[in-house]
Amino acid sequence: MIPAAGCADGAGAPGDPGGARNLIVISIDTLRADRLGCYGAERATSPALDAFAAGAVRFERAYAAAPWTLPSHVTMLSGLLPSVHGVDQPDLRPGRDTRLLAEVLRDAGYYTFAGTDGGWLGADFDLDRGFRAFDDADVDFEARLDRALERIDAVHGVRPFFAFLHTYDVHCPYTPGAPYDGMFASDGARAIETEGRCGNPDFNLLDLDAAEARFLADRYDGGIRRADDALGEFLAELEARGVLDDTVVVVTSDHGEEFLEHGRIGHEGSVYPELLHVPLVVRAPGVEPGVRAEPVGLVDLVPTVLELLDVAPPDDLDGASLAGALRGEPASARPVHAELAWGRTLAAWIDGETLFVVSDERVERYDLASDPLAARDLSTDDAATAARIDALRARLRPASARTPLPALPGREAAEMLERLGYVGADDDR
Repeated sequence: MIPAAGCADGAGAPGDPGGARNLIVISIDTLRADRLGCYGAERATSPALDAFAAGAVRFERAYAAAPWTLPSHVTMLSGLLPSVHGVDQPDLRPGRDTRLLAEVLRDAGYYTFAGTDGGWLGADFDLDRGFRAFDDADVDFEARLDRALERIDAVHGVRPFFAFLHTYDVHCPYTPGAPYDGMFASDGARAIETEGRCGNPDFNLLDLDAAEARFLADRYDGGIRRADDALGEFLAELEARGVLDDTVVVVTSDHGEEFLEHGRIGHEGSVYPELLHVPLVVRAPGVEPGVRAEPVGLVDLVPTVLELLDVAPPDDLDGASLAGALRGEPASARPVHAELAWGRTLAAWIDGETLFVVSDERVERYDLASDPLAARDLSTDDAATAARIDALRARLRPASARTPLPALPGREAAEMLERLGYVGADDDR
């Protein structure tokens, strides 16, 4: 990491009585919550994030709105569900009537900058909108965070800033490099070649067995530890510079990853917990550390951080602010909704401790308290289940549907997506 530079004191800046002036959102792509120590994992995959979470608010049950990168990130950055912002296919980008977080904060006087690994998170999908500086070169997480520190040094204490930082380093093909690729080894795991391979069109055509899936999961965990080491250095530098004193920091992910829990590898074609349950850790000035157990969605991120920064949110959002929950106020029970429209049409509701998965063919029901990975379908074809699904549908806010635009990814974006296994796959993703 680069050495700290002197910065003026930015605490107590306009708006929020707790002193929140700046915002950093870190999205570690494809990071499922239950592979982290602070969410119950036994392996030492995330010591830095675990330590950070101990001094922050950790949402125990946070869920993505979609099980793949593009619609989930548009939801994360707009406060709208995929069926409302409309970016639920791989050839779409947000329309001008979808207002993104960077646009809101730029117009409120913030210096906005982003560093992403491109692909779905590139300028070709208009996710550079609202950012004064936007870097979507494919670099490792360590370099990404070093670049971010340079920009933070230049602006912290001078004007409020919003930084959005993203990495695919945990994503397939699970090649974290030494020593991380050998850091975790399951008993009975059997090695297979991973270079250049992802769930589709590769692993899901190979009829992998449990031993091979354990090997992939081991490599995945190694990628988490590498990202966590980089994150730990970055957070330490932020603390040394005094940035944490006046900055809201969010660490999250857009979706998880499956290793044969429901018969597949990757994050295609389902809305089960291994794909929807994601970390959400928020540290904000004046907010006491703690754990919140109520179900929440990434759709709530935009209204939450805007309230913490005392910036008015756009009208007609699907998400609701979690700022009260961050401060320890009782949260109203609210179902969390997720959607999939690419290849298959699926909906999920997390309704208290119950998960409903709805397809055109059937309704599945799971008790997440006793069955957190949704392995035992308890569904019955009865009127009570049908009535509950109708009630959940009726509770969705009638936000005005936006009009997405066609996306025309250029050569670099297409090559990046192909490396991530998204191009040329004959699948049901």
